Amino acid sequence: MKKNSFLLFLIILYIFSSCVKTQIVIEKKKPQEKIISEVHISEKVKIIFTGDIMVHKTFLKAFKKNNEYDFKPLYNEIKDKLKGDIVFGNLETTLAGKKRGYSGYPDFRSPDPILDALKDANLTHLNLANNHSMDSGITGLFRTNKICKEKGFRTIGTYLSKEEKHYLIEEIKGFRFGFLSYTYGVNGVKPNKKNNYTLSFINKENMKKELEELKKKDVDFIFVILHLGTEYKFEANEKQKEITKFLFEHGANFIIGMHSHTIQPFSFNSNYKDPEFVAYSLGNFSSVQCHHNTDIGTILTLEFYRSDNYKAFSAYDFTITFRKKNGNSFVILPYDKAIVDEKISTEKKKLLNHFNILME
Repeated sequence: MKKNSFLLFLIILYIFSSCVKTQIVIEKKKPQEKIISEVHISEKVKIIFTGDIMVHKTFLKAFKKNNEYDFKPLYNEIKDKLKGDIVFGNLETTLAGKKRGYSGYPDFRSPDPILDALKDANLTHLNLANNHSMDSGITGLFRTNKICKEKGFRTIGTYLSKEEKHYLIEEIKGFRFGFLSYTYGVNGVKPNKKNNYTLSFINKENMKKELEELKKKDVDFIFVILHLGTEYKFEANEKQKEITKFLFEHGANFIIGMHSHTIQPFSFNSNYKDPEFVAYSLGNFSSVQCHHNTDIGTILTLEFYRSDNYKAFSAYDFTITFRKKNGNSFVILPYDKAIVDEKISTEKKKLLNHFNILME
């Protein structure tokens, strides 16, 4: 686990992968040790975020056997990296039920057993606000939320009633963590006025109001999950930077970006007591995409410690992941396994290594 403050510089890489030649521009943060005495630490908390979870048609075929679906093998090699007090994933599909049928892009409708696999992989929380939230209409949005809750997940981003708060507070080991989630849109199919409470959209007035409300709840740190950006780009666009700045100005501590399907830069103000930490995009977690190196993603792990009445952010770590085709199936590998896998090309390993260095 890295304990860092940072110096900023740009690294430009021209990288060839088995999928595409890509120019990558990523901010590099050079680590230097920050010593935190652990003599009096009474509690530690670990919060983990994965990137986009998608179920394309190829997955529907690969993980179907005897007319049943089992996605657990997809996550068998990565689940040991997902052991934390809170483990978030971005569920970028809908669960509309067997009668509606299953489909991949552009309208994602997935079998319920994907949730069993995610639960087996140690995920505890799911973000549901993204551009595919309405792929099965409002009934699909409601069912997705309900099924996730029934399977034991805590959810954020979509809501079942007007009374339900658009934030989540988790109390763990003496900490109070607050979570918010917003998406830029839903591919043009918005809920009607009657159901406009069901989904959190990026809106500065609403975000400011909800941040202020959350701060009044005496939370120690505020996280905002942000579904925004330009797909297949390796740098944050101006809108991402604008919204990030706005959120920090109004009290957010951590901004976790999704949507681009590629890894984008991260930045940290080096203040462990009052952090401003943004990861603009974690890329894909599980997906069949490979163009623009979308078969590579990262897992973000954040650690916090409490000592008497003192609470602080203490460490961060990025684990690079690679979605490998495994015969007629697929598996997600962590960096340390992917880099020694004989079936992964030398060029792809070079790319994995570059990302591993860039996210230190």
